[in-house]
Amino acid sequence: MSISKRLESLVSNPHLKANKRDYNFAVSLQEAYRRQGRLTPGRRPWLDKLEEKYSEAAVAERQTHLQSPIVIRLEQLLARIEDKSSWACGFAESVLSQAKEGKVLSRRQLEIVAKLELENTDEVLEQRAGFATQYNDESTGLKERMTIASKYYMTTPYFRDIAREVLENENFVPTLSQYNKIVENKYAKKILAGHFADPKFPTGSLAQLRATAPQRAFKKVMVIKTNYASPTSACAGNKVYQVLPIGETTPIVVEERHIKTWRAAKK
Repeated sequence: MSISKRLESLVSNPHLKANKRDYNFAVSLQEAYRRQGRLTPGRRPWLDKLEEKYSEAAVAERQTHLQSPIVIRLEQLLARIEDKSSWACGFAESVLSQAKEGKVLSRRQLEIVAKLELENTDEVLEQRAGFATQYNDESTGLKERMTIASKYYMTTPYFRDIAREVLENENFVPTLSQYNKIVENKYAKKILAGHFADPKFPTGSLAQLRATAPQRAFKKVMVIKTNYASPTSACAGNKVYQVLPIGETTPIVVEERHIKTWRAAKK
């Protein structure tokens, strides 16, 4: 049979069409053959490989693996993972594909599968189901913490898609997994600790800018507002203040780490 006929037969194979990646690759081989009248030495072996992979015998052999215990186990795990864009879902899909091909999963892969199963038990799923209600309940503070952390992450290259959704879509409710990723990491914890900490300089108090202040170093100021904005520095002393330099009419914004107690000069 000619290469042209073999390619036509391959791309019309219903078993191949069920695998989008392999089907698209086979179509690209056919298109390359039509353009050049031949397959390059690099492409030619792939025709043989795909024909073998999707032969009736190979397909029949793979069918025997579809009801294996590990395949059933992985399909059940996939159904329980709610965040379909997560790494966990991608991993489960990958090892499921391998299992369906009859490949034996490594010890490490099985350990990860077991870990993901523990993270998706009935009890955990119930907790996730109730998370939306808790998130929208103002008394829990979950939405407020998510908003503060999201404002911080909009200043970084990380989690920006979720952070933007939180800030721009009032009705958006993150999954428990998304919430934990953004709020429960060490950087967000520093942001939240600074925001919710008692201010060292209450409204109306006098202070002085430190030498490390990015502007008006050593200038005496009056505190106009504490928590003027959400912190953007994941460090100690990151609470944001609006202060008015003494003798000026335009307030400036500084972090707590850049101001100190105003001590009157000794006479």
